[in-house]
Amino acid sequence: VEWADAAGRGGWDDINNYRLNEPAVCRSAGYLLEKNKKHIIIATSQSADDDVNGCITIPAPWVTRFSVLRK
Repeated sequence: VEWADAAGRGGWDDINNYRLNEPAVCRSAGYLLEKNKKHIIIATSQSADDDVNGCITIPAPWVTRFSVLRK
């Protein structure tokens, strides 16, 4: 999943420098738990008993690219 995330900076700076900010481009890979119109949920690890760990929920409007690596 490639997705855009909020990015920021801290401290005093000229306002024009802040206008140069762009969203961060993030890439996450894992086991697809759910994909719908609202969000995508992936887990980074899955046990043999189907327990999962390291889950992230990414809002669908933030997703810029989605690929299935293996079924």
